Amino acid sequence: MVRNRTSARRDVARFDRWAASYDRSFLQQRVFEPVHQALGLALEPLDALRVLDVGCGTGILTRALARRSARAVGVDPAPRMVAKARENRADVPASYVVAAAESLPFADSSFGAATASFTVHHWRDADRGIAELARVLSPGGRLAIADIDLPSPARWLLRLVGSPHAGWSRRELADLLYRSGFSRVRATTRGPLGPRLAIVFADR
Repeated sequence: MVRNRTSARRDVARFDRWAASYDRSFLQQRVFEPVHQALGLALEPLDALRVLDVGCGTGILTRALARRSARAVGVDPAPRMVAKARENRADVPASYVVAAAESLPFADSSFGAATASFTVHHWRDADRGIAELARVLSPGGRLAIADIDLPSPARWLLRLVGSPHAGWSRRELADLLYRSGFSRVRATTRGPLGPRLAIVFADR
């Protein structure tokens, strides 16, 4: 599914406005932190790997991954989010790039693992974004995605009005991954926030 270009740009602008206060949001502790922990655990061991964090925001998950890996790279289309990530001088092997999931500025097979936390529903073209992840992951690389999985009627209604927060069902995420050449796609039946959060894992 391809989103309207204007809607996708509005999302980026909204995250840019949110950048200054993003790390203080109640969502960090209540929502993002347990999900980040689940994603990190799913990708272990990471010791010798380069890890990509797509939709990195202010880099909280990127830095957590950097502490467990050879290097972590965060990408986000919102320039102010990336600027905030770069301001954090944590002594970890992490770097940040302004880029959209649909056009990752990396060579083929550049990473051994990748994450996308609460970001796929914001992408303008999810198929293209997943295909880009497949391209930059090395053979045998691991991917972990977390996204919203609402009841079908709610998802249908939100899509009807053009809201990105419609999210994706586990089946839809699996279909996206298989179409781009991923294998061994599996999903949690109940993530850290309950059944309405899809956490999906796949191998390249």
